[in-house]
Amino acid sequence: MGAFDFVVQGEAVNVTSMILTLDLGDAEGSTATSSDFTNITLSKADGAIIAGPVDGSAQTSVTNPDGTATFSGTVTFPVGTTQIIVKGNMSTDPAANATIAISFNTPTSQITSITGATTGNAITATPATQVTANTMTVKAGALTISVSGTPVAQTVIKGITGYTFANYIFDASASGEDVKVTTIVLQDITVTSAETEISTIQLWDGATALNTGTNVVNPSGGADGTRSSTFTLDVPLIVPKGTQKTVALKGNIAGNATNAGSFQWGIAAGAAVTTTGQSTTLGVSESINAADGQVMTIAASGQYTAVLDSSTPTGKLIAANTTGNVMTVLKFYATSEVINVTKIRLALSNASSTGNDLSQVYIYDGSTLLGQGVLGVGNVTGGLGNASSTFTLATPLVLQPNTNKIVTIKADVAPIYTTNTVATAGHQVAIDYRGSTSTDDNVGTGQSSGASISNFSSTTSQTAAFIFRSVPTVSLVTLPTSTLENGTMAIYKFKVAADAKGDIDLFKFTFKIATTNPTTGGPITVKDVTLVDVTEAGEVTITATTSNTFLYLDYASGIQNFYLYASPGTWGLSTTSRTVSANASRTFELRATLGGTGSGASVTTNLQGDGAAVLAMNSGLMSTTTVDDDVSNDFIWSDWSSSTHTTTYGTGGDWTNGYLVSGLPSSNLSAQTVSK
Repeated sequence: MGAFDFVVQGEAVNVTSMILTLDLGDAEGSTATSSDFTNITLSKADGAIIAGPVDGSAQTSVTNPDGTATFSGTVTFPVGTTQIIVKGNMSTDPAANATIAISFNTPTSQITSITGATTGNAITATPATQVTANTMTVKAGALTISVSGTPVAQTVIKGITGYTFANYIFDASASGEDVKVTTIVLQDITVTSAETEISTIQLWDGATALNTGTNVVNPSGGADGTRSSTFTLDVPLIVPKGTQKTVALKGNIAGNATNAGSFQWGIAAGAAVTTTGQSTTLGVSESINAADGQVMTIAASGQYTAVLDSSTPTGKLIAANTTGNVMTVLKFYATSEVINVTKIRLALSNASSTGNDLSQVYIYDGSTLLGQGVLGVGNVTGGLGNASSTFTLATPLVLQPNTNKIVTIKADVAPIYTTNTVATAGHQVAIDYRGSTSTDDNVGTGQSSGASISNFSSTTSQTAAFIFRSVPTVSLVTLPTSTLENGTMAIYKFKVAADAKGDIDLFKFTFKIATTNPTTGGPITVKDVTLVDVTEAGEVTITATTSNTFLYLDYASGIQNFYLYASPGTWGLSTTSRTVSANASRTFELRATLGGTGSGASVTTNLQGDGAAVLAMNSGLMSTTTVDDDVSNDFIWSDWSSSTHTTTYGTGGDWTNGYLVSGLPSSNLSAQTVSK
C-alpha cells in the first residue's frame, strides 16, 4: 500500500501510537470504503511485522478523510533510518482504476506517545505537515489473446511429428494480477484435408505441455470447413501480470495426409476461455483478437533452389597460377523440410574460356569444403554441353527449411607461360550453377520425407572474370604539395604495382585536366605537361611536350593522352613501354608549367579508367594498335604473356585496356587538386 522512512537521531525511540490516513479516490462504479482494507500491517524491509494487523475504519475527526488504520502497542525504532512497508488485503469492492493513498497527516499528530529509549524523555515527531506515500491504482485482472504472425504460412511434409501449426499470444500487460488460464476453445479451418489427418494436438508453454493425458486433442471429421476444439489445461497456464506469453500449438501430421491439403489454426471472436486471477480467484476480463492464423500446406517432400547471391563477383582480373579465387557465390533455399544436397552440377559457361584455364574447382559452405574436382572434359570450350561436371559432395550441403544458405565456388587458375601455356591470357572465365532437374546432376534427400529431391531452379548467369599472367593495381599517392604556384609543379601522382606472378608493361595513360581561373587576373595557363617516373632517386622523364602547347589535348573535354616514350622522353622518339617488375611498383608524377595562378585558381586532374573491355577481347589479347583503336582505350597495359612481346613500339599481341584493373574505377581514379 505504501512505504515510509522513519529517521531516528541521538537515541532509539519507543512509539506507542501510529494512525495512518487512508485516502480513497473512487473510480466510476466503485463502492469502496476504508473498511475494504483489512489485515493492514507495518513491516520492516526484511519482512518482519512490527505492528498490526488492523483493519481500516472510518475517522470523523480529520477533515474529509476516507478512513484510518490505528496501530497501538510499543514499537522501538533504532538510531538511523528504518524503512517501514505498509501491506494489507483489499476486498472486491474497489473498481478498476480506483486509487488509494496512505499518509501520516501529520506525523506530529498521528505518531504520538514517543519517548527516548535511554532517557525516557518525551519526543515529538516531525514534520508538522502531511507525509503521503505514492498513490496506488487498482487494476483488475485482464488478458488479451491473439494469434502470432509466426510461424508464417508454409509447406510442411506429411508424416512429421510435433509440428507447430500456430503460436498464440496471451498478454497480461494491463492486468493487475497474474492470470490463470484453464480452458480455451481454438478453431481449425480445413479445406481439402480431413481433421483425422492430424493428431495429438497440444498447447505448449515452452517445454511444458499444458493439456496432457485424456486432455490431448485428437480432431475428428472431414474436410468440411471450420471446426472448434476445446483445450482443457490440466497444467494451467499462468501469465504473470505486466507480461505476455507465447504458447505453441503442436501436433502430428499423418504419413498419408492429402497432398496440397491444408490446416489453419486460429481463434474465433468471442471464443470461450476460462480465466481467473491467480491471487484473488476472481474472473478475469478477456479480449479476443480474432484471426484465422496462417495456412500450413501439406507436401510429400520439400524443394530447393539455387540462384546467384548479391555478393557474387561482378567481374575482376585474376592472376594465373593462383589458388582459391572466389568465382561465384550461390544462394540456396529449401522449403518444407531439411534437405541434404549431395550432388551439384557446375558449368564453365563463357565461350571465351576452356577447360584448361582452371586446374581445380572447390565448393564451400562457409569455411567447410564440401567437394572439389575438375570442371569440364579436357580442354573443352566454355558453354558447350561437356563443359560441365557433377560434383559429388564428400560433406552434404545441409539446407534448413525457409532459410538462405550461401555457397561459395572457388577455383585455382592454371599457369600462363609465354610458350606451352596451360591457361590462356585474356580468357573470360565464368562458373555457373547448371540448372538441371535430373537427380544425376543435382540432388538432395529430404530429412523428413526421405524423398530424393531434384533441383528446382534454372542455370545462373555469372559475370566472367578475366585471367592474365600477371595483373596491375593502381593507387593514388599524395602530392608533394597541394598549394598552387607559378612555375613547374606536380599536379597528379599515382602508383602502378604488378602482381607477384609476373612483370607487366605500361603503354598508355590518359588524364583529364580541369582548371579554375583566379578571382582576379589570369587566366590560368597549363603548359609543358610532362610524365615522370619518380620511382628511383634518379627520376626518368617518360614523355614530354616539345613546345608550350598541350600534347594531344582535347580542349572540349580536357583530356590529355600520354603514350610512354623512351628516356629522356622527347616527343618523336620510339615508344617504349614501361616495365613494372613482379611484386614491385612504379610511381609516376604528372607535371606542368603553370601561370596566372592568383587567388581562387585551381588545377584538378585525374587518371582515366575504362568502362568496358575492348570489343575484340573475345579473341584474346591484342596489339596496342587494336586496343588504342577501341573506344575504351584510356589505360593500356600488357601481362607479358606473348612470346613475341617486346618493350619497343608496344609490339606483341598481349595488350589490353584498363577495364576492371584493381584500384582504377571505370570512370577515373580519384582527382587531385592544387589550388590557391
